[in-house]
Amino acid sequence: DGTLLATTSLDSTAQIWDLATGEKQHTLQGHTDWVLGAEFSPDGLYLATFGMDTGPLIWDVESGDLLLTPANNVVAPNVAFSPDGQQIAVADTDGDVHVWDLQTFMEDSGSTPAVELAGHESVVMGVAFSPNSKLLASAGLDGTARIWDLAESGESQTLVHENITEGAVFSPDGRFLITGVYETGDVVIWDIEAGTPAVTLNQGEGDFWEIAISPDGQQVAAAFSNGTVAVWDLNAPDEVLFRNREHYADRAFAGGATAVAFSPAGQLLASAGENGTAFLWDPRTGSKLLTISAHGPSATGGLFEGIFSLAFSPDGKRLATGGADGNIMVWDIAELDAGESAEQTM
Repeated sequence: DGTLLATTSLDSTAQIWDLATGEKQHTLQGHTDWVLGAEFSPDGLYLATFGMDTGPLIWDVESGDLLLTPANNVVAPNVAFSPDGQQIAVADTDGDVHVWDLQTFMEDSGSTPAVELAGHESVVMGVAFSPNSKLLASAGLDGTARIWDLAESGESQTLVHENITEGAVFSPDGRFLITGVYETGDVVIWDIEAGTPAVTLNQGEGDFWEIAISPDGQQVAAAFSNGTVAVWDLNAPDEVLFRNREHYADRAFAGGATAVAFSPAGQLLASAGENGTAFLWDPRTGSKLLTISAHGPSATGGLFEGIFSLAFSPDGKRLATGGADGNIMVWDIAELDAGESAEQTM
């Protein structure tokens, strides 16, 4: 409902914040290594956190209590709840994906998954349910993405890429799967029914880092390691709608654009990068509407720099940015656009 924000950290904790007050509601302590992500259940009752140790851990959002520690000793790089709230999918570093009935999982995390999906030959980096909850996509370091039919006991299509596959996102109508290929920088639009690429998008250089699709399914945005953000109109995909490299940072290891996100109505695109800036764009024209550069120096000793995460509130009125300085900042977009900062530092 947009009232709470979950954040994760390299300090092995996750936190839940009240966005109306900027107050921390809960510090979630239970992980023993970096916490890389968090996912609210569709009904907002549970929060799943996952990272470099065994997971996921499941928390009660209202109380902050740890409800579930997995009994299967899986290191889970990614977790997803189904849109209908009935299932939870857990990726693991062995190349498998485990899908449980959520209620069964909550009662006994050691129970046998409803569906076991085996086929990847390396770590599964991402999982995503289709909008109707009937299909599950997985993306792996083995250079493949797979589309699993959960109604047919996990029968799958294998989508072969030239390199590590790091992202998988369904289009809002469920007809297409969009994947990103790490070293080639390709963004591939797959026709799910045909199991073949409908379009391959490439902006020219840089490793792929993150992908987003607009709520109407008409535009795809991607972030790349050379600092580039690119947007394509899927009605005319042969040319990049707009491209910029304003997130470039001159670093020995990397200096890229790290995150992209469309607003819920699709009229804004947010991007972030290792140079410590976040921008708001008009995705139709490429016009820059806002620059955010309030985050400070890295708190990680130089291991990470800049801004690494972005999230719009469900009503589109606020944007949260997470930085390597250890701060989460929440911006009132309307006031910022009028030149009045409404920053909250958590």
